[in-house]
Amino acid sequence: MSAVPGTPTGGAGGNATGSGGAGGLAGGPTASSTSIGLPTSTGGSAELGGAPASGGTAEPPLDLDAAAPSGSGNVDSNGCPSSALFCDDFEASSSFGSAWTSRLNGDGTVTIDTAQAHSGMNSVHVNATGYQTFVALAGAPVFPAPETGLYVRVYIRLAVAMPTGHNTYFEAGPTGDTDAQHETRVGVQQAMLMVNQPAGDRAVLSNQNYYTDMMIGPHLEAEQWACLEVFFHPAASELRAWLDGAEIGDLHLTDWQQDPLGELRFGYEKYAGPNAEIWYDDIAVSGEQIGCE
Repeated sequence: MSAVPGTPTGGAGGNATGSGGAGGLAGGPTASSTSIGLPTSTGGSAELGGAPASGGTAEPPLDLDAAAPSGSGNVDSNGCPSSALFCDDFEASSSFGSAWTSRLNGDGTVTIDTAQAHSGMNSVHVNATGYQTFVALAGAPVFPAPETGLYVRVYIRLAVAMPTGHNTYFEAGPTGDTDAQHETRVGVQQAMLMVNQPAGDRAVLSNQNYYTDMMIGPHLEAEQWACLEVFFHPAASELRAWLDGAEIGDLHLTDWQQDPLGELRFGYEKYAGPNAEIWYDDIAVSGEQIGCE
Protein backbone atom coordinates (compact mmCIF):
# COMPACT_ATOMS: atom_id res chain seq x y z
CA MET A 1 0.00 0.00 0.00
CA SER A 2 1.18 3.46 -0.77
CA ALA A 3 -0.09 6.98 -0.21
CA VAL A 4 -3.56 5.95 0.87
CA PRO A 5 -5.54 9.07 1.79
CA GLY A 6 -8.86 8.40 3.43
CA THR A 7 -9.49 4.89 2.09
CA PRO A 8 -12.12 3.04 4.10
CA THR A 9 -9.79 0.11 4.69
CA GLY A 10 -6.80 1.42 5.01
CA GLY A 11 16.22 21.64 27.54
CA ALA A 12 16.01 23.84 24.98
CA GLY A 13 18.17 24.72 21.98
CA GLY A 14 15.71 27.17 20.54
CA ASN A 15 15.69 28.33 16.95
CA ALA A 16 18.74 28.13 14.77
CA THR A 17 19.31 30.44 11.86
CA GLY A 18 19.43 28.70 8.51
CA SER A 19 22.64 28.91 6.60
CA GLY A 20 20.95 29.79 3.35
CA GLY A 21 22.83 27.07 1.54
CA ALA A 22 21.70 25.25 -1.56
CA GLY A 23 18.22 24.04 -0.77
CA GLY A 24 17.93 21.63 -3.70
CA LEU A 25 18.82 17.97 -3.81
CA ALA A 26 22.52 18.30 -3.18
CA GLY A 27 24.51 15.23 -4.06
CA GLY A 28 21.79 13.70 -6.22
CA PRO A 29 20.52 10.11 -6.12
CA THR A 30 22.67 7.13 -5.19
CA ALA A 31 22.48 3.57 -6.38
CA SER A 32 19.83 2.83 -3.74
CA SER A 33 18.00 6.15 -3.81
CA THR A 34 16.00 8.31 -6.15
CA SER A 35 15.60 12.04 -5.85
CA ILE A 36 12.52 13.42 -4.21
CA GLY A 37 10.91 15.14 -7.21
CA LEU A 38 9.31 17.85 -5.07
CA PRO A 39 9.39 21.65 -4.95
CA THR A 40 12.52 22.84 -3.19
CA SER A 41 13.93 26.16 -2.10
CA THR A 42 17.25 27.86 -1.53
CA GLY A 43 17.79 29.35 1.89
CA GLY A 44 14.22 28.75 3.07
CA SER A 45 11.06 26.69 2.81
CA ALA A 46 9.05 26.18 -0.36
CA GLU A 47 5.34 26.78 -0.02
CA LEU A 48 2.75 24.21 -1.10
CA GLY A 49 2.06 24.26 -4.80
CA GLY A 50 5.67 25.17 -5.54
CA ALA A 51 5.76 28.79 -4.36
CA PRO A 52 9.41 29.39 -3.42
CA ALA A 53 10.77 31.06 -0.31
CA SER A 54 12.50 34.36 -0.80
CA GLY A 55 15.43 34.06 -3.12
CA GLY A 56 14.59 30.50 -4.13
CA THR A 57 13.12 28.63 -7.03
CA ALA A 58 10.64 25.79 -7.05
CA GLU A 59 9.20 23.17 -9.33
CA PRO A 60 5.69 21.69 -9.17
CA PRO A 61 5.39 18.42 -7.24
CA LEU A 62 5.36 15.20 -9.19
CA ASP A 63 2.23 13.07 -9.01
CA LEU A 64 3.87 9.68 -9.47
CA ASP A 65 2.54 7.95 -6.39
CA ALA A 66 -1.21 7.81 -6.90
CA ALA A 67 -3.56 6.73 -4.14
CA ALA A 68 -4.18 3.00 -4.07
CA PRO A 69 -6.69 0.88 -2.16
CA SER A 70 -5.31 -0.83 0.94
CA GLY A 71 -7.23 -4.07 0.69
CA SER A 72 -9.71 -5.45 3.21
CA GLY A 73 -9.83 -5.62 6.98
CA ASN A 74 -9.42 -3.10 9.80
CA VAL A 75 -5.60 -3.06 9.75
CA ASP A 76 -3.35 -3.77 6.78
CA SER A 77 0.16 -5.28 6.72
CA ASN A 78 1.74 -1.92 7.58
CA GLY A 79 -0.49 -1.26 10.56
CA CYS A 80 -2.76 1.24 8.79
CA PRO A 81 -6.22 1.21 10.40
CA SER A 82 -9.51 1.64 8.60
CA SER A 83 -9.77 5.04 10.32
CA ALA A 84 -6.57 6.36 8.72
CA LEU A 85 -6.90 9.77 7.12
CA PHE A 86 -3.60 9.14 5.34
CA CYS A 87 -1.06 6.32 5.19
CA ASP A 88 2.05 5.90 3.06
CA ASP A 89 4.57 3.06 2.91
CA PHE A 90 6.38 4.65 -0.10
CA GLU A 91 6.13 1.50 -2.19
CA ALA A 92 4.14 2.69 -5.21
CA SER A 93 6.95 4.32 -7.17
CA SER A 94 10.51 5.57 -7.07
CA SER A 95 9.41 9.09 -6.20
CA PHE A 96 7.21 10.84 -3.68
CA GLY A 97 3.54 11.42 -4.44
CA SER A 98 1.79 14.75 -4.77
CA ALA A 99 0.82 14.76 -1.08
CA TRP A 100 4.43 15.52 -0.13
CA THR A 101 6.44 18.75 -0.38
CA SER A 102 10.06 19.39 0.59
CA ARG A 103 11.03 21.87 3.29
CA LEU A 104 14.78 22.35 2.89
CA ASN A 105 17.03 24.98 4.42
CA GLY A 106 20.61 23.96 3.77
CA ASP A 107 22.12 21.26 1.56
CA GLY A 108 20.51 18.18 3.10
CA THR A 109 18.68 15.64 0.93
CA VAL A 110 15.48 13.61 1.21
CA THR A 111 15.11 10.61 -1.11
CA ILE A 112 13.23 7.36 -1.59
CA ASP A 113 15.63 4.61 -0.50
CA THR A 114 15.70 0.87 -1.24
CA ALA A 115 18.57 0.00 1.10
CA GLN A 116 16.41 0.13 4.27
CA ALA A 117 12.70 -0.37 4.86
CA HIS A 118 10.44 -1.19 7.76
CA SER A 119 7.98 -2.86 5.39
CA GLY A 120 8.25 -3.66 1.71
CA MET A 121 11.30 -2.33 -0.15
CA ASN A 122 11.22 1.47 0.22
CA SER A 123 11.57 4.11 2.90
CA VAL A 124 12.31 7.82 3.22
CA HIS A 125 16.05 8.49 3.56
CA VAL A 126 17.12 11.76 5.19
CA ASN A 127 20.71 12.97 4.94
CA ALA A 128 20.64 16.09 7.12
CA THR A 129 23.58 18.42 6.60
CA GLY A 130 21.83 21.76 7.04
CA TYR A 131 19.40 23.44 9.41
CA GLN A 132 16.16 21.91 8.08
CA THR A 133 15.81 18.74 5.99
CA PHE A 134 12.11 17.88 5.92
CA VAL A 135 9.44 16.35 3.74
CA ALA A 136 6.03 17.79 4.61
CA LEU A 137 2.42 16.58 4.52
CA ALA A 138 -0.28 19.27 4.30
CA GLY A 139 -3.79 19.78 2.96
CA ALA A 140 -6.71 17.36 2.54
CA PRO A 141 -7.50 14.71 3.66
CA VAL A 142 -5.51 15.27 6.86
CA PHE A 143 -6.13 18.99 7.33
CA PRO A 144 -8.09 20.72 8.68
CA ALA A 145 -7.32 18.33 11.52
CA PRO A 146 -10.19 16.78 13.51
CA GLU A 147 -11.24 18.93 16.46
CA THR A 148 -10.77 15.90 18.68
CA GLY A 149 -7.06 15.77 17.86
CA LEU A 150 -4.69 13.99 15.49
CA TYR A 151 -2.66 10.80 15.96
CA VAL A 152 0.56 10.51 13.96
CA ARG A 153 2.39 7.17 13.78
CA VAL A 154 5.80 6.82 12.15
CA TYR A 155 8.55 4.20 12.06
CA ILE A 156 12.03 5.71 12.50
CA ARG A 157 15.51 4.22 12.09
CA LEU A 158 18.65 6.11 13.18
CA ALA A 159 22.07 5.40 11.70
CA VAL A 160 23.79 6.23 15.00
CA ALA A 161 22.75 6.57 18.63
CA MET A 162 20.71 9.56 19.74
CA PRO A 163 23.00 12.52 20.57
CA THR A 164 23.00 14.52 23.79
CA GLY A 165 22.39 17.76 21.91
CA HIS A 166 18.89 18.99 21.09
CA ASN A 167 17.52 18.31 17.59
CA THR A 168 14.11 17.59 16.00
CA TYR A 169 12.93 14.46 14.13
CA PHE A 170 9.42 15.57 13.19
CA GLU A 171 7.11 18.45 13.97
CA ALA A 172 3.52 19.65 13.68
CA GLY A 173 2.47 23.23 13.14
CA PRO A 174 0.89 25.76 10.79
CA THR A 175 1.13 25.28 7.04
CA GLY A 176 4.42 26.44 5.56
CA ASP A 177 5.77 27.98 8.80
CA THR A 178 8.72 25.86 9.94
CA ASP A 179 9.56 28.07 12.92
CA ALA A 180 6.14 28.91 14.41
CA GLN A 181 6.29 29.85 18.08
CA HIS A 182 3.82 27.20 19.22
CA GLU A 183 4.58 24.40 16.80
CA THR A 184 5.36 21.05 18.44
CA ARG A 185 8.78 19.56 17.85
CA VAL A 186 9.41 15.88 18.62
CA GLY A 187 13.10 15.19 18.93
CA VAL A 188 16.08 14.41 21.10
CA GLN A 189 17.93 15.93 24.03
CA GLN A 190 20.24 14.23 26.53
CA ALA A 191 20.09 11.09 24.32
CA MET A 192 16.34 10.60 24.93
CA LEU A 193 13.07 11.56 23.31
CA MET A 194 11.70 15.00 24.11
CA VAL A 195 9.23 17.62 22.91
CA ASN A 196 9.72 21.35 22.72
CA GLN A 197 8.50 24.56 21.10
CA PRO A 198 10.17 27.90 20.39
CA ALA A 199 7.86 29.95 22.66
CA GLY A 200 9.70 30.33 25.95
CA ASP A 201 12.13 27.68 24.69
CA ARG A 202 9.97 25.14 26.52
CA ALA A 203 11.29 21.57 26.52
CA VAL A 204 10.06 18.38 28.20
CA LEU A 205 12.26 15.27 28.42
CA SER A 206 10.90 11.73 28.32
CA ASN A 207 12.36 11.43 31.84
CA GLN A 208 11.55 14.72 33.54
CA ASN A 209 13.64 13.64 36.56
CA TYR A 210 16.80 13.28 34.47
CA TYR A 211 18.69 16.09 36.18
CA THR A 212 18.03 14.38 39.54
CA ASP A 213 18.37 10.66 38.79
CA MET A 214 20.53 10.92 35.60
CA MET A 215 18.55 8.10 33.99
CA ILE A 216 18.05 8.12 30.22
CA GLY A 217 14.34 8.13 29.42
CA PRO A 218 12.65 6.32 26.50
CA HIS A 219 14.83 6.64 23.41
CA LEU A 220 15.53 5.27 19.93
CA GLU A 221 18.27 2.69 19.49
CA ALA A 222 20.75 2.92 16.63
CA GLU A 223 20.12 0.75 13.54
CA GLN A 224 16.73 -0.45 14.76
CA TRP A 225 13.25 0.47 13.56
CA ALA A 226 11.15 2.09 16.29
CA CYS A 227 7.44 2.86 16.27
CA LEU A 228 6.68 6.36 17.54
CA GLU A 229 3.13 7.70 17.86
CA VAL A 230 2.19 11.19 19.02
CA PHE A 231 -1.25 12.63 19.78
CA PHE A 232 -1.68 16.35 19.11
CA HIS A 233 -4.80 18.06 20.53
CA PRO A 234 -4.38 21.86 20.30
CA ALA A 235 -7.94 22.63 21.41
CA ALA A 236 -7.39 20.78 24.71
CA SER A 237 -3.70 21.77 25.10
CA GLU A 238 -2.95 18.04 25.28
CA LEU A 239 0.00 16.01 24.00
CA ARG A 240 0.70 12.29 24.37
CA ALA A 241 3.38 9.95 23.01
CA TRP A 242 3.98 6.21 22.70
CA LEU A 243 7.18 4.34 21.83
CA ASP A 244 6.74 0.81 20.45
CA GLY A 245 3.20 0.81 21.82
CA ALA A 246 4.09 1.85 25.40
CA GLU A 247 2.95 5.30 26.52
CA ILE A 248 5.69 7.71 27.63
CA GLY A 249 4.10 9.03 30.81
CA ASP A 250 6.35 12.06 31.16
CA LEU A 251 5.29 13.26 27.70
CA HIS A 252 1.57 13.24 28.55
CA LEU A 253 0.98 16.97 28.89
CA THR A 254 -2.30 18.80 29.47
CA ASP A 255 -0.91 22.34 29.44
CA TRP A 256 0.79 22.22 26.03
CA GLN A 257 -0.21 25.29 24.04
CA GLN A 258 -0.10 24.42 20.33
CA ASP A 259 -0.74 26.30 17.12
CA PRO A 260 -3.60 24.98 14.98
CA LEU A 261 -2.28 22.07 12.93
CA GLY A 262 -1.86 22.52 9.20
CA GLU A 263 1.28 20.55 8.35
CA LEU A 264 3.41 17.60 9.50
CA ARG A 265 7.14 17.58 8.73
CA PHE A 266 9.42 14.52 8.90
CA GLY A 267 13.21 14.66 8.68
CA TYR A 268 15.67 16.59 10.83
CA GLU A 269 16.05 20.07 12.20
CA LYS A 270 19.58 20.53 13.47
CA TYR A 271 20.54 22.77 16.37
CA ALA A 272 23.51 20.96 17.94
CA GLY A 273 25.98 18.17 17.32
CA PRO A 274 26.82 16.26 14.13
CA ASN A 275 24.80 15.79 10.97
CA ALA A 276 22.24 12.99 10.93
CA GLU A 277 21.16 10.08 8.74
CA ILE A 278 17.62 8.84 9.38
CA TRP A 279 15.01 6.63 7.69
CA TYR A 280 11.22 7.01 7.96
CA ASP A 281 8.57 4.51 6.88
CA ASP A 282 4.90 3.56 7.22
CA ILE A 283 3.63 7.01 8.19
CA ALA A 284 -0.02 6.99 9.25
CA VAL A 285 -2.32 9.80 10.39
CA SER A 286 -5.71 9.28 12.01
CA GLY A 287 -8.33 10.84 14.24
CA GLU A 288 -8.15 7.63 16.32
CA GLN A 289 -5.21 5.96 18.02
CA ILE A 290 -3.24 3.85 15.52
CA GLY A 291 -0.78 1.75 17.49
CA CYS A 292 2.04 -0.43 16.19
CA GLU A 293 1.80 -3.71 14.29
